[in-house]
Amino acid sequence: MQKEKTKLGSTNTDLQNEVILLSFKLDSKTKTIRMLNSGFDTLDEILLVGKNAGNVKGIGFNYKNLNKQEKTHVTKFVPSKTK
Repeated sequence: MQKEKTKLGSTNTDLQNEVILLSFKLDSKTKTIRMLNSGFDTLDEILLVGKNAGNVKGIGFNYKNLNKQEKTHVTKFVPSKTK
């Protein structure tokens, strides 16, 4: 009787560990599916608007402000500290 109880206890522990592992995998897959769904929703929204790739007109992007910005870049050098 004791031998059978030990065997069943071992089987129970193995099954509990498997449940923990499968629960983790299920949570991971659920998160992945949620991320994919939100990506598909965004893609569907873009496709419904009917814009071509790279065409940002009509989505709030302002070319005029970009063109007004000064395109020169000044690098300012500072002296190093001496010890």
